[in-house]
Amino acid sequence: EITQQEHDFALTGYVNEYVKSQEAAKNTIGEITDKVTEKNKKLSDTNETLITELVKNRELLKNENLSPEEKSQIEKEIEQVKNQLTTNNSDLIDKLTNKAFNPTLDTSLRKEDLKGALSLEFAKLINSYKPEKNVPFGAYVAMNLPLRLGKGGIFDTLLETKVNKETGKREIIGKEDV
Repeated sequence: EITQQEHDFALTGYVNEYVKSQEAAKNTIGEITDKVTEKNKKLSDTNETLITELVKNRELLKNENLSPEEKSQIEKEIEQVKNQLTTNNSDLIDKLTNKAFNPTLDTSLRKEDLKGALSLEFAKLINSYKPEKNVPFGAYVAMNLPLRLGKGGIFDTLLETKVNKETGKREIIGKEDV
């Protein structure tokens, strides 16, 4: 048995340790948040720089006085910028692939197929992006790429539902290339 004074002393110690651990957790969370925010800011800044370069090169292509060599060089630069945009945003493509892919479904759809289809849709989003609308590229992609998975999108392209003749049940299967 302990006295009230011993109880109060022990309780104060526990409370102090609890407060210290809470402060340490807040500091750790703050540091992680700062790193994530910094990473996202860097990603956004890189996207902005690349989009500016892309727009500039697209405008240059409109010049009717370009030689075939100049036109070819600008087209190569546009492709390089598009590839850099894809690389810069690969984490988003990977995250969406991992979220959408369900390995428990009994289909021939492979994760790589889904990622490839998402990358293709990402490329289409680069081409349809309108910087004059003042929507950051990353936000545009984050909003629109997931929409391309659903009805009429990637899954409809890669998968189909058929009735199993033996069981009578509907099954999801990978579409076969013909």
